[in-house]
Amino acid sequence: MTLFELQKNIKQQNLPNFLIFTGTEYAIIELYLDMIAKRGNLEKIPLSTASQIVQKQKIVSIIKSNCLYVCRYDFDFLKKEKDWSYINKSVGNNILIL
Repeated sequence: MTLFELQKNIKQQNLPNFLIFTGTEYAIIELYLDMIAKRGNLEKIPLSTASQIVQKQKIVSIIKSNCLYVCRYDFDFLKKEKDWSYINKSVGNNILIL
């Protein structure tokens, strides 16, 4: 997704449940995270690892609703693309951003 598409989707509140932000512009990334949280009325929750909410063949029932989960530096999860298929089941209507 390009930056223009991201801006458009934020305005339309039409974001996927899983996004990966790349780059070294941490202030800009933080700005977009804040915009996504504000626009979607989501609580921003930091995670140390994505596996805290994404687990194979298991839906974690303790997940809060209306949350923007932000996980930084989880390189192990980024490498396991096969595990990405469990994200929609695990996060429900929430959003996970790596």
